[in-house]
Amino acid sequence: MARVEVKTKAPLKPQSDKYLSDLTALMPMATPDITGQLLLSFPNETIIKVSSLMLSEEISEVNDDVLNMAGEITNMVTGGAKALLEEEKHSFNMARPVVYKRSEYEALILTAQTQIVIPFNTSAGPFLLAMGFVHIKG
Repeated sequence: MARVEVKTKAPLKPQSDKYLSDLTALMPMATPDITGQLLLSFPNETIIKVSSLMLSEEISEVNDDVLNMAGEITNMVTGGAKALLEEEKHSFNMARPVVYKRSEYEALILTAQTQIVIPFNTSAGPFLLAMGFVHIKG
């Protein structure tokens, strides 16, 4: 869609939430036994460029279109992850992603400690994916 080349970097084990960038889209995921989240975090420059490419229009600042695009990209990624997990007999329920600007991070509630962060480089700029899950039943 956006025609950007994506390359993964080495996964990281975060020590805190300091890995979050300017804009973060969070997707809650749950089963009866597990709860957690998958999130994508973008520098403003990256998500603006990706949004411009996907919408075929020049965007120069974070606006509602950019926020919606961050949520839509998160939907696409988690939809793919959900399909792969279902192949392994894990059926996750998901809600709608919630998009946060850096100024709103005090409202960002992580339901599980982040267990892995995967940074990516793209032709539009860097971003990262983070995941964390906890067992809620024995």
